[in-house]
Amino acid sequence: MVKNYIMGTKNKDIKCVEYRTRSEGYCTLYFYIIPKIEVKTALEALISLANYALHFFEEWDLEETTEDYLENIINRWILPEYSRYIYTEIDSERVLNEINGIYKGAKEYIIKEKDSEKNKKDSYPMGVFVNSKSVEANYKAPISNIISGLGLELEWNSIEIFYETEKEYVLFSWGTGA
Repeated sequence: MVKNYIMGTKNKDIKCVEYRTRSEGYCTLYFYIIPKIEVKTALEALISLANYALHFFEEWDLEETTEDYLENIINRWILPEYSRYIYTEIDSERVLNEINGIYKGAKEYIIKEKDSEKNKKDSYPMGVFVNSKSVEANYKAPISNIISGLGLELEWNSIEIFYETEKEYVLFSWGTGA
């Protein structure tokens, strides 16, 4: 089942929304999003999003993932990474509280600094990106109509939450560089 979910990731309509600040405190916020119509269960959504996030972060092409690599993906990344998580059920209000402060601060920072000379010269510019393509800084993250969530990591400097909205599953990931 897990292997099928991993192999099926490349056939799903998943997007990554990045809020890149280049600020040591805000760093980059990631929202990995899959429409509910793409999956049958929350478990399939979580595995698909985790696999997509791994490939996105490591800059691997999902098309290159073959069955030959499945054991390595599962045993060297998914199991070690997900064995350290806390798996705490959290309600919609807490999901929003955990994300909203960081999200609002990062978004305001991007709007304020995006047109600075330093940012224009940087090879890794700040801004809001959907699947690595720049979009308006006012792009809204999927943080409304939250139904429930699962806190994977809830530290002061590192947050990972898997949550559900009315139409999507989302894997939120953020960690500070401070």
